[in-house]
Amino acid sequence: MSGESVSPGTDVVSALPAAPGSSGHGVVELSEEELSRAAELRLTEMQVAMAYHYVQFGGKRLEAARRAGYTAGGWRANLVNPRWLEYVEHLTRQRLAASLPLALSSVLQLAGQGRSESVRLSAALEILDRGGIDKVNKHLVGVAGGLELHVDLSPPSVENLSHSSSEGQPGVKNVTPPPATRPPHE
Repeated sequence: MSGESVSPGTDVVSALPAAPGSSGHGVVELSEEELSRAAELRLTEMQVAMAYHYVQFGGKRLEAARRAGYTAGGWRANLVNPRWLEYVEHLTRQRLAASLPLALSSVLQLAGQGRSESVRLSAALEILDRGGIDKVNKHLVGVAGGLELHVDLSPPSVENLSHSSSEGQPGVKNVTPPPATRPPHE
C-alpha cells in the first residue's frame, strides 16, 4: 500500500486482507461512503486499512497495524491523529448500526423467553425505554400562605439532579411567590 491519500474510486478494497470468518478471497469490502469519508479526511490507504481492522478486531492496535501493512511503529501516530480517530468513530458507528437488529432480536427473545421473571421484566423495561415510553413521573403540588410549591417525586436520576432548583434542592421546581399585592394608600 502506498502513502498516498485515498480518493473516491481508489481501489483500496483489493489491498485489504479479509477478517477471519469473512467470505471472499482475502478481500474486505469498503463502501463508497467509507471511501468518500476517508478521502474527505485526507487519510492514506494504510490509515484506512488500519482503521478498518482496528474496528473489526475490537481495538487490537498491533493486529490492525500488522494487517494494514505497517512494519514499524509508524502506526502509533494514528492513535493521536484527529482525522484518523474521526474515521474510526465513523466506522464504529456503522458497525454498531449494522448490529442493532441482532441486539433487538436478543432483547425481544429475553423478554419473552428469559429464564426468570426478573430477566423478562428487565428486558421488557429496556424495550419500553428504548421505544420512548418512560416511567410515570409523580408530582406533588401544594399551596400554603400564598406560595405554590411543585415537588417532583420521581426516582432520582442524573437528569433530575443536574436540573435542580436555584436553592440546590434536587426535585424541587417552580418555587415562586405570587406577585405582591398591597392595599392602595388612602
